[in-house]
Amino acid sequence: MNTRAVVLAASAILGGVVLCAGAVFLLLHWWDVPAGAGSVQASPASAAPDAGLRNAPQQDQAAYRADKERRLHALGWVDAQRGIARIPIEAAMDLLAAGAAR
Repeated sequence: MNTRAVVLAASAILGGVVLCAGAVFLLLHWWDVPAGAGSVQASPASAAPDAGLRNAPQQDQAAYRADKERRLHALGWVDAQRGIARIPIEAAMDLLAAGAAR
């Protein structure tokens, strides 16, 4: 093993880390960023009312998937004013297949 190459590589890595740390220190001093400015404190009023971990998210996930499944197989308006509608996935695949067969 070439020890000189290993020492040079380790020195280059260490020099890069020191250079980056020095640059960050100088930039923070130059920009006059106070200590702890990177931490974000969320106020209770700005937090979403339903945010947080759930004890049993399975019901939420099942409801979400059921809603998505229902939308896949149902007609509905996406934007009625602009005339954009949603059609069942089977009908959409049939239309695409019919268009490709032409």
